[in-house]
Formats: sequence, C-alpha cells, structure tokens
Amino acid sequence: AKVTQIRLGDPFDVDTQMGPVISGASKRRIADMVETARQQGAVVLTGGGLPTMPAPFDKGHYYSPTVLEVTPSMSIWRDEVFGPVVVAVSFDSEEEAVRLSNDSPFGLAAAVWTKDVMRAHRVADKLDVG
Repeated sequence: AKVTQIRLGDPFDVDTQMGPVISGASKRRIADMVETARQQGAVVLTGGGLPTMPAPFDKGHYYSPTVLEVTPSMSIWRDEVFGPVVVAVSFDSEEEAVRLSNDSPFGLAAAVWTKDVMRAHRVADKLDVG
C-alpha cells in the first residue's frame, strides 16, 4: 500500500516524489498498455489510471503509480512500459523466478525484493540484466 502514498506533483517541489511522464503520447501509451493488461486478465492492485491533480498540474501528463498482478503470457510482462507501472508474477522457487526474469529480450534493469540478503545476492548474480 506504500505505492498509494507516493506524492505526485511539481517536479521542482522537494516534497514531490513523482512528477509527470514525458508527454501526452507517453501517458496514452501507458494507459493503453494497462488497459490491454486488464483485458488479458491482469489484476490492478493499485493505480491504473489518471490521478486527480490540482491546477495547474491537472493539465500535466501524470499517470498514477500502478501495480499489476499478471501472468507471463500477458503482453505487459514482456513489453517495456517506460512508466510508473510495476508488474508482479507469482513463482514457486528461486529457479523459476530467475527463469521468468531472464526470459526477456530486454533486461534493462532488475530488482530483487526479499528480506533475505544472501538470497538477494544469490538471485541477483543469476539475472541477465544491465
């Protein structure tokens, strides 16, 4: 639920945690990708739309921070969103997580979220990213 607490706003304001996306075209592309994911069965855990912003930011290209629960068969799992969208896929083992993560033609970046530091290092070493 921390995603819902991200403060959107003026990128020049020190209290802002997230500003707008780069353009109206980018905002529309992100919205279209999220909508396609919904149609393919993705579960929107939070976000998934345009935020209500006060003037003058209501004219900006803001998109709500979004978390989607998806499956590897969904296009949003394979395509780079380049927006404030995180996709999450369930897995049963480290090996499966590594296989899912490395099954991508992109691999620009990755993150390992765990409470176990040794597991984080072990898994990160197996990821084909960067």
